[in-house]
Amino acid sequence: MLNNIYSLSLEKSDKSPKMILMLSDLMSYILYDCQEEKVSLAKEKAFLKNLIDLEQISIGDDVDIRFNMDDSLNDYSVSPLLFMPFVENAFKHCSKNGKILSFVKINISRIKDQVCLQIENSIDGNNEIIKDNYHGVGIVNVQKRLALLYPDTHQLKISENDSSYKAELCLKL
Repeated sequence: MLNNIYSLSLEKSDKSPKMILMLSDLMSYILYDCQEEKVSLAKEKAFLKNLIDLEQISIGDDVDIRFNMDDSLNDYSVSPLLFMPFVENAFKHCSKNGKILSFVKINISRIKDQVCLQIENSIDGNNEIIKDNYHGVGIVNVQKRLALLYPDTHQLKISENDSSYKAELCLKL
């Protein structure tokens, strides 16, 4: 993100100040709010929305981005930053070749007594990066955190086909 802001600042882009402020909000959340064992889903939603907005500015309008979170979840708490690696990966690996409709869809909903993150992004079927990083450091770290923080109370499913990559994470509330 800093590289994107740096590039825009060299171009004297009007987007630079807004991106710096948004990055500042992200850093503040990470440094201060995430010191707690759990954070409200309302705070996590605001953090993710800010992250998504920053990504949107960086990639422009070429990617269809959809983000939805059930407002009835706002008062529940989760361990901080569990969803972030999935969102970052979706943008990192989203196809941007112009040949196919590029998209990132993020949905956080309540299913019975669980909060579920469903995230899907378009990929180029020939994208070796996805295949090489399927079990990358970010996802491995999340799996370790889940084992420690939500033992036997979470489900993580990751799937891929020729056109999309999908992750589904459900945590018991």
